[in-house]
Amino acid sequence: MKRKISSIIAAALVGSMVFGSTVFAADSSTTTNTESTSIVESEEVKSGATMYAVPAGKNEGTATVAGTRVTVNYGEVTVPGSIETAVAAPAQEEATKVLDDYVNSQSGGGTVILKIKLRLYKAGQSINSGFGVIKQSIGVGNKYDGRTAIVYQIHQDGTITATEVVVVNGKVNIALTDLGTFAIVIK
Repeated sequence: MKRKISSIIAAALVGSMVFGSTVFAADSSTTTNTESTSIVESEEVKSGATMYAVPAGKNEGTATVAGTRVTVNYGEVTVPGSIETAVAAPAQEEATKVLDDYVNSQSGGGTVILKIKLRLYKAGQSINSGFGVIKQSIGVGNKYDGRTAIVYQIHQDGTITATEVVVVNGKVNIALTDLGTFAIVIK
């Protein structure tokens, strides 16, 4: 009798796991850039604080970070099977603190729209440069169309750059050859 009850419970658990995995699984990728099935093992992924930019066809993926839609285009990425993660820049990280201080001294009253940390991974290994070009599109809203956005980036070596772009169709578009922590400011 105990054996029969155990078998029924085990079958129910397996069935619920299969159903739950199917219902909550992301669509599988059809892009050539994301052939890897490895799981990214960054601290952000382990803590559940990150959103993947999961490929959705045509070498693109999306994530939502702090309520902002971020789209990644892998079309010029030269590392097959890599995938990007995007997470709100952790306030306690030194890179975020340094970037905050710099942006506050430079922004001149601009509006900080988003602080974001971008990373590229392949087989659980972080790739910060040497991956070709990754294109980002950050949704800031149509009310900013035609205005100047400044994308501040703190690089792995600690240097900070500022790139000015015009907001088009509610988006800040930028091409990157290395990743790091970013602050998007609208002037």
